[in-house]
Amino acid sequence: MNPLTPASLKICASCGRKITWRKKWKKNWDAITYCSDSCRKHKVKHNSIYVAFETKIISLLQDRRAIRGLAAVVTCEEAEKEVLKERKSDTADDTEHHSAVVSPEEADIDPRGPPTPSKTRERCRQAARRLVARGEVVVTQSGKVVDPSFAKGVMELKFPS
Repeated sequence: MNPLTPASLKICASCGRKITWRKKWKKNWDAITYCSDSCRKHKVKHNSIYVAFETKIISLLQDRRAIRGLAAVVTCEEAEKEVLKERKSDTADDTEHHSAVVSPEEADIDPRGPPTPSKTRERCRQAARRLVARGEVVVTQSGKVVDPSFAKGVMELKFPS
């Protein structure tokens, strides 16, 4: 397969970044869905914090679009704060009845302890990139649409116009 054809462009199912074609994948390129072993280990599971970020981004955008119209923008930082605040209140309710159980894939984002912003921030950015890959949102920086695979700094998310 020619690495420059549109059929060779793939998006990682975990992190949402572009997967670059490699010669060693020539025979099984159609089966490649993850860009690395790390992404393969951290698959997106239903009812996890990874999906919570996606749904929070969409709900915040819908709420803001009702108020601000097409100019509605949400940042990953805002979505991250909302999700962590909700999870903190949910786990506070859970600990009154029984101890919360953390799944292995969320062990680095333990809601009982203080969350590390760098890990949750990257999980939120991954959720944003997956939404971009599905065409649900676009990433802008300084008002211009950018490729989320290479975006550095604050990612502003909005619905495509």
